[in-house]
Amino acid sequence: MSDKHLKVVPLDKALEREKKSGRPKKLEMPALPQALFDGMTELERAHFFYFVDAYREEYPDLTPTDVLNLHMAGLEYISYLRIQAQQISTGEVISQARQHPGVQMRALLDQLSVTRKQRQQQNKGQDDRDKQAARELFASLSHG
Repeated sequence: MSDKHLKVVPLDKALEREKKSGRPKKLEMPALPQALFDGMTELERAHFFYFVDAYREEYPDLTPTDVLNLHMAGLEYISYLRIQAQQISTGEVISQARQHPGVQMRALLDQLSVTRKQRQQQNKGQDDRDKQAARELFASLSHG
């Protein structure tokens, strides 16, 4: 018999957490399942961690949910590399439309607003606000 026992909790109590006093502890993401890494080559693991670390370095203000999306995007990146390698080695083009890892990865990165397109849109919005503020300033000075 196993030492592990299933703890059964009434559904209405399942989501309750102990109330603790003081400042809430910062969320830390638990380790990813080892099976994910066991299925990767050493080079793929290096690429995965580089992918995640590069985004975390460039965007240090990611929220916990952003980090979850970033890890999912990293896994899609590995799938994308595998498909590219297969296409190049066999000469066959693999089409998966919306399910293609490149499409999935870009969608996840867009959600984080860390793609060049998202950054440019944010900068354009700020430039437009700056131009409008300058127009209003000059208009107020000329009517003064």
